[in-house]
Amino acid sequence: MNDLIQNLTSQLGVSAEQAQGGVGAIVKLAQEKLSGDDFSTLTSKIPELADMLTKAPSTGSAEGLGSMVSSALSAFGADSAGNLASLTDSFSQLGLSPEMIAKFAPIVTKYVQDNGGDIAQNLIKKLF
Repeated sequence: MNDLIQNLTSQLGVSAEQAQGGVGAIVKLAQEKLSGDDFSTLTSKIPELADMLTKAPSTGSAEGLGSMVSSALSAFGADSAGNLASLTDSFSQLGLSPEMIAKFAPIVTKYVQDNGGDIAQNLIKKLF
């Protein structure tokens, strides 16, 4: 997991706290959106992902982000738009723009594939 955090900080210029919080928000989304069996499969392949749940910021309302969210989501399909919109508040609380979600996604997906294999990668890709 330290490799993932280091990759995010070095490639994206975010702090370790922002990287951990962003990963935590993605894992929290996986817990909410994947079936219980799928989430268990994901965390059994990469147990340290479950630990990242504690790093996710609590979500509330994110006012004034509507137009930024729309532009950030325009590059994604409709199915992923709702998932990405739900990450916007978490990323905002971390001081990260909605556009950073799209930058985190491929780095997290590659980490999941490298450490959990194709099954884990396919599960995380359902979110994006």
